[in-house]
Amino acid sequence: MVAWGTIAGGELGAVVGVVVRGAAFDAKLAGGLGSRLTQLGVPKGFNGFVIHLVTSGGLSPSQAAKFEGSHTVHIAHLATRVIHAAYVAFGSGLRLSFDIAGALLLVGAVVAALTVRRGEGERYEL
Repeated sequence: MVAWGTIAGGELGAVVGVVVRGAAFDAKLAGGLGSRLTQLGVPKGFNGFVIHLVTSGGLSPSQAAKFEGSHTVHIAHLATRVIHAAYVAFGSGLRLSFDIAGALLLVGAVVAALTVRRGEGERYEL
């Protein structure tokens, strides 16, 4: 019964860790990209569209066909800046996710160090 509780606790901890890190990453990505797009002068209505593209992985082939004829220098320059902003926001979110993972690992190590005790004469063999 104890082993089942340990396994279930470990699984629950892994799921919660992934959910928390994923939510923090998504919030940092969307927030950072949104503010950067505003600084670039991208219209507000277009911000949501760009954030959707970045978080969902791009356009479907039918959506991409709509934009096929709009190859002007201005749009290409703006697209380059938007892609750069997306990479910066992604990196920022990824760093935050790694920071959270490191903090969770440190907290887990401290809790384990403080709570796991060896009894008198007890030995662990590997």
